[in-house]
Amino acid sequence: MGITGFSQSGEVKNKINIFPLQSLNSEESEFSPVLFQGKLVFVTSQLKMGLPDPVSDEAYYDLLVADMKKGLPSGKSKNFSIDINTPLHEGPCSFSTDGKKIFFTRSNQLNGAPILDEEGKIQLQIYEASFNGTNWGNVKPLSFNKGNDSYMHPSISPDGEKLYFASNKSGGYGGFDIYFAEKDGDNWSEPINMGPEINSNGNEGFPYMPPNGVLFFASNGHKGLGAIDLFMIDISSNRWGDLLNLGAPINSSSDDFGITLKDYSSGFFSTNREGGRGKDDIYAFESEFPLTGILLQKKPAVPQLQFFDQRLGSPVEEVQVNFLNVENMDKWDQVYTSNSNGIIQFQPFFDEDRWLKIQKTGYRTQEILLEKQTLGQEPRSIFILLDSIPSVSPAITLQELPTPPPVVVIPKSFTLDNLYYPYNDYNVPANQKEKLKELAVALKSNPSMRVKISAHTDSRGSSEYNKGLSLRRATAIQQFLILQGVAEFQLKVFGFGESQPRNRCVDGVTCPESDHAFNRRVEFTVLEN
Repeated sequence: MGITGFSQSGEVKNKINIFPLQSLNSEESEFSPVLFQGKLVFVTSQLKMGLPDPVSDEAYYDLLVADMKKGLPSGKSKNFSIDINTPLHEGPCSFSTDGKKIFFTRSNQLNGAPILDEEGKIQLQIYEASFNGTNWGNVKPLSFNKGNDSYMHPSISPDGEKLYFASNKSGGYGGFDIYFAEKDGDNWSEPINMGPEINSNGNEGFPYMPPNGVLFFASNGHKGLGAIDLFMIDISSNRWGDLLNLGAPINSSSDDFGITLKDYSSGFFSTNREGGRGKDDIYAFESEFPLTGILLQKKPAVPQLQFFDQRLGSPVEEVQVNFLNVENMDKWDQVYTSNSNGIIQFQPFFDEDRWLKIQKTGYRTQEILLEKQTLGQEPRSIFILLDSIPSVSPAITLQELPTPPPVVVIPKSFTLDNLYYPYNDYNVPANQKEKLKELAVALKSNPSMRVKISAHTDSRGSSEYNKGLSLRRATAIQQFLILQGVAEFQLKVFGFGESQPRNRCVDGVTCPESDHAFNRRVEFTVLEN
């Protein structure tokens, strides 16, 4: 809780705890973890006991899976799938939002036999497979693979329309570059290089795209702390943000790569730093505030505060902040309220310190001293975490025949009233969280019930961007319900973008904001078992 510090450069000093996953790591290599159906899937060389890869002189890689307990791997890891793993390499993978598709790295092969390129080498390619609820099938290479180049480290976008990956194909900026391909029916477009903002004259790889539009990747070509560092950049709009090194302790003087998030304040990453158990190890991290919060407003025009829920990692709107003149403790000389992104912008002061009184219903009131030297000479963001007040269970009177709990019944389909989003925002609206908690109670009391979450946008912006935005909104609600204790399999998310308006406000039609807001909604449908 409290206020973060800053370095000489003005960047945020975030407090991050890291620790190795001892139950998962071995004397071999473990890296590139991803989450799938509440479990952790990762790459390892534990299983292979035969001849090593003639190029790397190390064992071939496979995919393993570990159960999760209290957010961490638990028990013995298992072979992910005999339908996926072969005697050659299977490497970093990514799953579609609905869990029905996997995209993974594999040695170029046909019926288990390696295919050699013109120089007699086995290149890497990206494959996909489909899940029928029990097994993986229809395993096939993607259409853009070329035999003399390597394609690896896939990461599917939340809406399933773009695939990010690394390749050493000709025409890039360095050795391996980050590319993306767009979905085209059953095939994919030709790879598109992501440009010099991301790619350097070195190597980039291990891209990862969470729902909020921030791209994580590893590079040895951008300025960093070690051989390979982790970076992130906001590509959620047409105007990309600044490239940001994740810094220590996630990055080190060694190789750091292959990150995935549980939420925006915790997750897992890969490293070969000293103190690990094997060649590459998987570490967990827990951040004081959301990693992407650092990126959101790294260079504001004026000083600003940004508030995050300490548990959920999401911005908190309608936080009231009173600025107290230290010389006159009874005088609150300014009052501000945070916007939908949890941000308050204020005029800089350099004459004296200020006390901040921070208030928000459902959170503990805080009083923080903001020292004038904290602001420095340049505008910067200050991040503050809010502690939610835990609900207190009412006293229970024991009776011979206790009253049964009420049964929560929800209709077959419904739309939450007034679930309207500010333009371009995807965070769960504060005025609907109580209703979503009621839905969570119903789903937890009916564990066989499944709900389809359908998010819709207005028509402003491109149809492709709106489809991604709507999926991020649906995913944010899914994650909110999961945090309330709902099982992930009970929630199916869909983003329809602007394709299903409820009024005349389509492309080319001038409409007032209220009509556009009417189309920004999320609908819920109970699915038949």
